[in-house]
Amino acid sequence: HAVIAEKLENGRLYFRNPFGPSADADGTLKDPPPRRIEDHKTGLESIALTDLMPRLRDVLIPRPATA
Repeated sequence: HAVIAEKLENGRLYFRNPFGPSADADGTLKDPPPRRIEDHKTGLESIALTDLMPRLRDVLIPRPATA
């Protein structure tokens, strides 16, 4: 499914899971795909780029709005 990327840092992609908040505690490791719950209240998760790249199919980068 689609996710919203927040940032790249230290070899991890931080993203918002569209399923929203998680019942799992912050720091919980989930699988599949291998990822970590960063903030269970907001749905923020992260995945190592080495785990992400083989699974990545499409990237959509929106253009900024023009006046």
